[in-house]
Amino acid sequence: MKRFDHTRIAGVVFLAVTLLIGCSTSKRLAENPRITTAQSAIGYFSELLTDGKLPGIQKGEHGHFKTDFPNQEIDFQYPQRITFQVLKEKEPSLIHWYILERKSNNDPWQLVEAWKSDQNNGNRVDLFRQIEAHSP
Repeated sequence: MKRFDHTRIAGVVFLAVTLLIGCSTSKRLAENPRITTAQSAIGYFSELLTDGKLPGIQKGEHGHFKTDFPNQEIDFQYPQRITFQVLKEKEPSLIHWYILERKSNNDPWQLVEAWKSDQNNGNRVDLFRQIEAHSP
């Protein structure tokens, strides 16, 4: 499995959104709020991932991530939430879940929930609590 390739993932998501919307011009895509919302969330998530700032994932670990966007309903009521899943090479039986939220279009995305679970979403372990327990 390759390193987390956020550029490739963002490109695949952008292409999928383009095909779903059926829009042929980049200007129309750039003005579409679903696309700009997804791009900003994926960009922030990629930064957290690349910088090793996601609970439960160390910088340099291998695996891949995905989001349910564009299948995930993005409500343009605020706050907006987008869920990401990460599968790590070293823990293939576990899924790491992350939820980003922003309170308005002008606010930054924030990581508001993080947990890991088995493939059936059982045995849930809150990753924020793990960090608090290990803090000095």
